[in-house]
Amino acid sequence: MKIGSAAATVRIALVMPLASAAAAYAAEIKVWSGGAFRPVMNELGPRFERATGHKLVIEFAATLSF
Repeated sequence: MKIGSAAATVRIALVMPLASAAAAYAAEIKVWSGGAFRPVMNELGPRFERATGHKLVIEFAATLSF
């Protein structure tokens, strides 16, 4: 049991600096989407932001079909 606990501690010690480094490089991501995707983006956008630390700037517009 001690070996498993030590391994978990080492994993956490290695992951924590990477997680904080990723937060330091958070970006603002611009998304242009058709209006039909508004409900999907409004639901998934905040989940993405929480999971990645990146901020989404979403613009909706009408789409043309040829």
